[in-house]
Amino acid sequence: MDKEFLRQVSVLAESECLISNKKFAEELMRIQNPNCDIVLASVSASHCCDVEEVSSVRDFSFVWYDRNAKENENNFLPVFFSESDEIPAVSDIFEIDENDIFCNEGMVYYAEFSGDNVVIRRLNMLYSQEIVEKIYSDTDPNAVIEDIFLINIKDVTREGMKYLMTCWYIIKNDGYIEYMPMFLDDVALLAQYDLPSLVCEEIKLAQRFSSHDKYFSLQKDVQGKIFVQREADFTLLVNEKVSTKSSKHTAKIIHFKPKNGG
Repeated sequence: MDKEFLRQVSVLAESECLISNKKFAEELMRIQNPNCDIVLASVSASHCCDVEEVSSVRDFSFVWYDRNAKENENNFLPVFFSESDEIPAVSDIFEIDENDIFCNEGMVYYAEFSGDNVVIRRLNMLYSQEIVEKIYSDTDPNAVIEDIFLINIKDVTREGMKYLMTCWYIIKNDGYIEYMPMFLDDVALLAQYDLPSLVCEEIKLAQRFSSHDKYFSLQKDVQGKIFVQREADFTLLVNEKVSTKSSKHTAKIIHFKPKNGG
């Protein structure tokens, strides 16, 4: 996804980050190592102080890593507040490249490269099937997903169909259908409704639609996964003929929580 689009669907992640940009991480690291070489990285991190138990409690965390750190010097700084006191050691370092998407505690972020600085931004729009799958990998790694659709959700009122929001519609093999709003601002709105009573209208490939006063179309990438593409403004013709799919699955809302329940 291009840089301009990513900026349009994201905000600075300063409120979630202990250190949200490379420049600040460098200032702190230079106190102990004037020749530090800082990169944003995903690491295999031990969340345990007992060396004998380290191998059984490894997890992935995000850090600003100093590639030039000397022996016995601290070689990393945690990115997120939630991890500031939980990473006694790091190993298996994977550097994060420009525009890479990554998840932490159910939220989705990306690394924006600007000159010699790197800034972390949080997505407020989940624009692809791949991102939805990344969220599951972070929050529910044992989930088995049968299929993913993009849908418009409507409420039946006395005045007719009322558009509510656009959602990802995730079918799981455990008997549940889960809804994940495309715009995270809509999570609270969805919780106000009785899900089984709502009308779900699948958005077809190449179909144009609007949400949050913006226009999009649904596309498919080279891997066969669907994603949302921003479109120029156009006159949207709404097809009032909708249908409701019967299903053996039970509907529920996705709650953005870490896999460890924090």
